[in-house]
Amino acid sequence: MNKRGEEAQLYLIMEIVIGILVAGLFISLATNYDSYSNIHKIYIEQDLKLLSETLLSSPGEIEYTYPIKSYFDVSLTSEEIQVKNNAELIQFAKEEKLIFTKTDKLKVVRE
Repeated sequence: MNKRGEEAQLYLIMEIVIGILVAGLFISLATNYDSYSNIHKIYIEQDLKLLSETLLSSPGEIEYTYPIKSYFDVSLTSEEIQVKNNAELIQFAKEEKLIFTKTDKLKVVRE
C-alpha cells in the first residue's frame, strides 16, 4: 500500500484546480475592470446628477443620449440618482444608451 503517493497526487490535483480558478478570476478582473471598479460608478452617478439638473433647468424640449455600459443599473427618482453595479463573475459589457427626454418633466429610457 503506497498511500503517500496517492496523497501527493490528490494535492497536485487540488493545486491545479485552485490555480485554474485563481487564473480565471484574474482574467475576469482584467477583461471586465469597469464592472469591479467603484470609481466609474461614482463618476457616472455624479455626472448624471449634474446632467439631470442641467436638463431640468434648461428651457424647451431636450433629448440627450448618454452612453453607458450594460453592467451599471441606474435608478432615477425625484430625490436621488443611484448607480449600482450588477457585475457577475463572467460578464461582457455591451454599450447601451440612456435617453433623457425633457418635456414637462424628465423621462429616462434605456436602449
